[in-house]
Amino acid sequence: MDVVVHSLLLDPRDTAVTDATAEGLLLRADGPALRLFTSAWTTGDDEHSQHLYDALSGRLFTLSCGSQADRSRFRRALRELLVDADVAVRDGAQEILAYLVRALPD
Repeated sequence: MDVVVHSLLLDPRDTAVTDATAEGLLLRADGPALRLFTSAWTTGDDEHSQHLYDALSGRLFTLSCGSQADRSRFRRALRELLVDADVAVRDGAQEILAYLVRALPD
C-alpha cells in the first residue's frame, strides 16, 4: 500500500493526483500518513516538491486557525518520524518541523 500511495504523491503524469494525495495525507496527519508525505518531500523532483510545499502551506494555514491541540498532534507525529529507519523520512520530518516552527512558533 505504501508504494501505491508514494507513487500517487509523485505521479509523473498528473500533479492533480499529487495535490489530492498530499492534502489527504496532511489532513489525516498521523504517523503513517506523515511518513509517506515526508518521504516524498525529500525524494520528489522540483515540480512535485512545489506541489507538496503548497499542500503543506495550506495545511499549516488551517492549523494556524485551529486549536493548539491540533498543532501539537501534528508536531508530535512529525517528531516521532525523526527516528524512522528510512533516512528520507527522517530528513523530511526534520525539514518540515523546521518549517513548522517558523510558520507556527507556538
